[in-house]
Amino acid sequence: MKKPSASILIIDDEPYIQEVIKRGLNSFDYHFETANHAVEAIEKLRGKSFDLVISDIKMPWGDGIYLLNYIKTNYPDTAVIILTAIYEVQTAIKCLRNGAYNYITKPFEVTTLAFSIKEALEKRRLTLENKEYQRNLEGRLLQQTEHLRQIYLDTVKTIANCLEAKDVYTRGHSKRVTDYALQLAKTTSQSPEFMYQIQLSGLLHDIGKIGISEAILNKSGELTQEEYDQIKLHPNISIHILKPIIHDGEIIDNIQYHHERLDGLGYPNGRKGDAIPLGARILSVADAFDAMTSDRAYRKAMSMEKAISELESNAGTQFDADLIPSFIYILNSVTSLQELWHLSGLIIDNFTQGCIE
Repeated sequence: MKKPSASILIIDDEPYIQEVIKRGLNSFDYHFETANHAVEAIEKLRGKSFDLVISDIKMPWGDGIYLLNYIKTNYPDTAVIILTAIYEVQTAIKCLRNGAYNYITKPFEVTTLAFSIKEALEKRRLTLENKEYQRNLEGRLLQQTEHLRQIYLDTVKTIANCLEAKDVYTRGHSKRVTDYALQLAKTTSQSPEFMYQIQLSGLLHDIGKIGISEAILNKSGELTQEEYDQIKLHPNISIHILKPIIHDGEIIDNIQYHHERLDGLGYPNGRKGDAIPLGARILSVADAFDAMTSDRAYRKAMSMEKAISELESNAGTQFDADLIPSFIYILNSVTSLQELWHLSGLIIDNFTQGCIE
């Protein structure tokens, strides 16, 4: 059975008008249904989809303007043509502004109505095609964005791996710092986006050490002042490396300022107090703790108890004093540090959508 070219609902309290429209447009292969008033029309609209509605203005139980607003609110893809026995300029303007395709006065020529219906249906078709095109375009853009995100993440992981390969004594350091920082960030009730920023900041916080001589990084003895000055360059080297691929300013700031101190004696810029971003203050605690509890070329690892004592001693000068009790609580709540090494493998895969430009 051939499908009708359009489904049209005629709403008029005069059966004669309904019949005139149906007979006059019989040759156009439209499917017609009728309603005598707005309440009946709404019932039919709820039960079936119509391409176009032809509605009188003056009807019992709700006029045509009310019905027009109802249709455009609930069935925005349905075209509407208004019929009226009295032409009123203000009413016509109101109908057209509210979404009617046309405003036709009675008595009308069937050919005029037929032409108006044809144009309204054509406009509706083009509108629907444009919406479908936009949906398809958005779908393709989402796919491309996801592809770019994956490339971005692969780049981040590759850069982190390069650093791990360069300095045998800090192998695993970035991941451990990330896990400690994420555990601490959880206690500050921050947003998922903040957690994601902490994660990437932690994984890449030392990437600038790629630009530092291996002889300095792996030196077994005490560093000279000149060598220490070279080490202090790594936050700015990190930013130089990362800015072309990371456009999140919070991540950049966390990395650049994670060696600043609350008392202003840190580096590279001597920031102090709240001028140091919270993310950088969190990384500072995590970074220092892992450095103290890990073997280095120039010393053996401290015990966890000794490292905790160092954190407490430097709270308020080197570290944010508000963070230290929470971090110590986290450390005392586990039987081994390995229990804290798991978050960094979760967030980076679960929260990338929406946090990467």
